[in-house]
Amino acid sequence: MVLYMAPRSVNMPEAARDVHSGSDRLTRRRAADGVCSRTGTPRDATPASADKSGRIVAAIGRRIASEVDAVRASPLPARTGQ
Repeated sequence: MVLYMAPRSVNMPEAARDVHSGSDRLTRRRAADGVCSRTGTPRDATPASADKSGRIVAAIGRRIASEVDAVRASPLPARTGQ
């Protein structure tokens, strides 16, 4: 997402291909529980682009807006203790 929002802060030549199997949480400590990832990315970062990142940001924004709309449309809970 940073590649879309602040592309000059990302050094793509430094992107690493850090691919690992499993669905455990990521960690940078080898002795910790989970999948050790030296980059902190869950997949290969080398094919990332600002366009792809922009689509992810837009999708997350739509999802958040949908959740807010659902909460806004929900009835208020009944008051208690009055």
